[in-house]
Amino acid sequence: MDLTAERFAQLILSMNARRIIERSRENRSEQRSGVRYRIMLKVPGPAANKVHRAWLRDFSSTGLGMATSVSMNSGQAFAIQMQSAAGPIEIPCTAAHCQRVAEDVYNVGARFMDRWYTKLPDAA
Repeated sequence: MDLTAERFAQLILSMNARRIIERSRENRSEQRSGVRYRIMLKVPGPAANKVHRAWLRDFSSTGLGMATSVSMNSGQAFAIQMQSAAGPIEIPCTAAHCQRVAEDVYNVGARFMDRWYTKLPDAA
């Protein structure tokens, strides 16, 4: 099953509802949920028209963790490209940190630039 923008929004919103009911045991301000989905990235730069693949590893209502072959600097803007019922959308993000874990493999933590998941009509 492909991860659509609506499905991703539903996952985030349902996680937020669970958090209200059960208190998180993590020290993080937002609870994270582990997943494994392939996603597509659009990263500004010399190959700005190129779409890069990545693996979504976890997410919260404020951001996500992913593994990718693209090295990013803290504060660097990029977008996640997803399909939605209305057509392709781009979810704007900012890299929080990037750690090289192997040759051409980086773990990137990113923040959503807005609460995009509340704006999709089919997500609620």
